[in-house]
Parts: sequence; structure tokens; C-alpha cells
Amino acid sequence: MNSPRPALKRTDYTVGWLTALPIELAAAEALLDVPHLPLDRLPHDSNSYILGSIGKYNVVLTSLPSGSTGSSAAAFAAAQMMFSFPATEIRFMTGIGGGIPTSKDVRLGDVVVSVPGKRNRGILPHDFGQIDADGKLQHTQILDGPPPLLLNAVTSFRASSSSRSQFLETLSKLIAADRQFAHPGVENDRLYNSSYRHPYRKEPCDKCDPAELVQSRPAKRENADPLIHYGGIASGNQVIKHASTRDRLGLECEVLCFEMEAAGLMNYFSCLVIRGISDYADSHKNNDWKPYAAATAAAYTKTLLVNIPPLERASATAESPTRTEQLYVMVVLSVANFAAE
Repeated sequence: MNSPRPALKRTDYTVGWLTALPIELAAAEALLDVPHLPLDRLPHDSNSYILGSIGKYNVVLTSLPSGSTGSSAAAFAAAQMMFSFPATEIRFMTGIGGGIPTSKDVRLGDVVVSVPGKRNRGILPHDFGQIDADGKLQHTQILDGPPPLLLNAVTSFRASSSSRSQFLETLSKLIAADRQFAHPGVENDRLYNSSYRHPYRKEPCDKCDPAELVQSRPAKRENADPLIHYGGIASGNQVIKHASTRDRLGLECEVLCFEMEAAGLMNYFSCLVIRGISDYADSHKNNDWKPYAAATAAAYTKTLLVNIPPLERASATAESPTRTEQLYVMVVLSVANFAAE
């Protein structure tokens, strides 16, 4: 990474990149082409920001406070970013997620990108709705999908013959620069039968019964390179560690993975959600794949961004958010302040 350049104006930053965990933020920061010196914090903004540039874009990175997860924490962090950096017109929520292996052969280290489908607009709040007469949860909340600019960028990425090689090159450089993001090894990608629960509370899966490994997976892949999947992502404040629930929701909702932040963002912090798969949302969940999954998601985000042509501006960047965004910031900050009292 190059030496930091002097700080710019807040309105020079047009890309907002939100993460939830320190390892996700570390992967994003490592992919900055040029770091920027920090700006002074504005009143009422508790976020900590990392500034830099990727290609022709100036990027602001932030993450949730340590120990905080879920849609409310994400909404609060996003609102503060919009307040302090009102010109962010391209926005990402990037990090790890729990994969649903029955959908499109999703495996550890793969990337899932939120793209609208028949049953959702890219993000489905899986724990929000009403219980019907049959005792089933009917999802009643409809969230906005990713912005057209980013969906068109995804279309161009999928159509380009060079995009995948760019993505793999970006990932390779990240791993070479910081070995904490290295691939854990295909032998450590273990998928167990849905009915087999992890029998050892704090022991690794090395002691799990190998006879319970799923034998019906598609043929072995040619190499360890991650695949990129496009479709729905389930978002909610509940951590999913139950394989049968995972499979049922994956089938009913047509989603590819689970995460915990996007449900609080989509209607007002319009963004593309990108998740690297770090576990299978079952009782065998562990931290072994988190760094690599964070790296694959970040590498995809950067590759997509550098292929989006910058907006031509006749004059200075807009100085303020839209009225809707202003109201969103005011409401979120007011609710958070009320809850803190």
C-alpha cells in the first residue's frame, strides 16, 4: 500500500463500504490502493472511519462497534456514515455469511451476491412476519433491492470474460500480502448430514464422525478457487446454527445464505450485499473460514467497483443527502439516543 495522501473533503468520498466484524474491515482496508489521512470526527458520530482510494474512487470504510451485530446496529452505523459523508452514492455491505449448501452447491469460501429473484428483491428478512393458521411464518416485510447502478455493474461483471480472472488476481494479492487470509484447505470444508449435530460443545470437528459427511455433493471442483453465486440472501437478528432450519428456509425462501445486518439497511441505505461463506449455518459452525471468507467477499467488492465508470460531475459533489436520507438519519439517531437514555 502506498503512503497516505492528505485528507480530502467529506464530499469527495462517493463510496461507502460497511462491515460488521474486525476481520471484514481488515480485508477491506488491505485492498485500498492508497490510504488517506483521517478527518476529524463530527459531533454525534461515534463511527470510526478508514479512508482511502480504490481506482478512481474515494472510499470510506467503517464497521460496527466491537460486540455489536444485527440490523439495528448496522442501521445506526449506516445512518452516521450518511451524516458524515453525504456524497456516498455507491454503497456496499460486505462480509461473511452462513451458506445454504443445498442451493447451487454453495461451499465454504464462495461468494454470494444479493440479486433479486422470484421471492425476494435480493434481501429477505427471515425472522420478520406473521404466523399463519398452519403455524408457518409468512414474510410480510418487503425490502428494497440493490440500486440499479450496482445491479447493472453485476450484470456487466457476469458477462465479462475477464472479470473472474480479475477477482482471483485481487484475492491472490490480498492473501500474498497478509497470510491470515489464506485458504484453510479443501480438506477442511466439511459438510455433515443435516440430522447430525456437533457432539462436542467446544471441540473442533476433527472428532466428528466422518461417516456423517454428506456423500451426495456434486463432483469435486477442479481447484480451490471460490465460485460466485447470485441470488437472495436471508437477513435477521437470529444466528442460524440448525441445519434443518437452514435447509427449510433455503427452500421456502429461495435464498443462498444467511447474514444479520442487511435487513436494517436496504430501504434507506441502498446497497449491494456481498457475503463470503464462512460456515454452513449448522451446529458445526466455527471461526476457521472467517478470514478467507472475508477476503473473498472483499476481493469481489473491489473488482466490481473498479469496473464501474465514475460519475462525470459538472461541478462539486452534492453537499447533502436527499430529503429521504436526511429523515432516515434523523429517525435512526433519535431512536438510538432514546434507547440509550
